[in-house]
Amino acid sequence: MDKIVFQPLTDMAFWRKRKEEIRKRFLSVTQIASSVNWNVHYAFFKPVTPTEEELKRFQQKVRDVKEELLLLKKHFKPKHPQMVQALESKLNHLIEEYKSYPFSNREEFFQIRLNFLRNALKKCFVG
Repeated sequence: MDKIVFQPLTDMAFWRKRKEEIRKRFLSVTQIASSVNWNVHYAFFKPVTPTEEELKRFQQKVRDVKEELLLLKKHFKPKHPQMVQALESKLNHLIEEYKSYPFSNREEFFQIRLNFLRNALKKCFVG
């Protein structure tokens, strides 16, 4: 059988010529990185606190989920009590996380989290 010769798709001659240029760029990047102060906490922004109206709306949504949880606890026995306890503690900390969330998509992000917690709680009881 004849040997199959594979042709590389990259132009090796071109990259051999550019190798030294690339090496110089990497050296300059490592020099920049070594001069950066890595102890800085906020490099470009500081978290913006939510307005009172946003906070009230979110607290109402959290209260609604807590009321659903109390209703489920009252009428059903949980299949997974540890999971219910973990989700309940997560629900209690959600408002503090909402206040310190640094990005602008705060409402959408936490609406998704609330929906996840609500569905997970329902699965723990009804399953």
